[in-house]
Formats: sequence, C-alpha cells, structure tokens
Amino acid sequence: MNQPQAHRLWVQSTVDRYQRPLLRYAASLLGDDDRAADAVQETFCRLCRQRREAIDDHLAAWLFAVCRRHVIDLLRKSQRMGPTQTLNPNTPDVSDPPAALEQAELRDRVHTAVTQLPDRQRELVALKFEHGFSYKQIAEITGLTVTNVGYLLHTAVTALRRELQS
Repeated sequence: MNQPQAHRLWVQSTVDRYQRPLLRYAASLLGDDDRAADAVQETFCRLCRQRREAIDDHLAAWLFAVCRRHVIDLLRKSQRMGPTQTLNPNTPDVSDPPAALEQAELRDRVHTAVTQLPDRQRELVALKFEHGFSYKQIAEITGLTVTNVGYLLHTAVTALRRELQS
C-alpha cells in the first residue's frame, strides 16, 4: 500500500471513530448543530494535513483540541456565548414505569444543574463524563494544567451534588 492511500485510510478510520463524539462536543459548546458540523469538518480538514506519526499517540486529545480552538474562533466571531447542552439523555427503561419516571426526573435535574455551571466547568464536565477523557487529556484539549482541571472538576461536581441534594 502506498503512502497516500495509507494516509487516506487512516483519516477515514479516524473520521468514522470520532465524528459523532466531536459533533456532540462542538454542539454542546455552540448550541447549534450546523455550526458544530462546520467545526468538525474543519477539524478533519486539518487532520488531513497532519502526519500520522506526529499525532497518533494522542489523536483523540489532538482532535478535540483542534475542534475546541475552531469553536472558540466561531464564538469570538459571533461575539456571543449561547447555552450549551452537555448531557445526552439515556433512554429510560419503560418496563418499569415508576423507575423510568424517576430516572427521567433525575436526568432532568442533573441536566438543569449542569447548565447552571460556569461555561468552563460545564465544558470540563462534558469532556470528562460524556466523552470519557482523563484529566491529562482534558488538560491537553483545553490548555489548562492537570491540577487546574482537577480543581475545576472537583468544584463542578461539588456544586452539582449540592444542587441535587437540595
């Protein structure tokens, strides 16, 4: 297999694996699916120009960081920060209606509590709990230190617990 063909296959497999998570992430920051799709498309265009060996060992963090920078550029251009959607609801278990109702109510309370967090904390909660990134990966994506990521997540989780216990 020649080099350009191998690169195309790598890019295609990366798109297949990361397109949905990146779309959810960008949409959560932008509050707009169309603009999120544009940000993700730009992310993959930048991937096409990268050498695999330069980013393969930290590919997910690189993709999310590039996407995040593009989203920030879009937000600066529009000069507005809209509300974000960070938690995707899970389908409730309809075989137990009372439990399904309780689960839906809790999910709504959590979603409401998360939307009340400051933007930075809301973003970090999404990266950690929705996308499953480690503190180190979140630090790479956001440009924060690992310690700062830990502090901000701790503060966010504490605020969420306090809100949900009231």
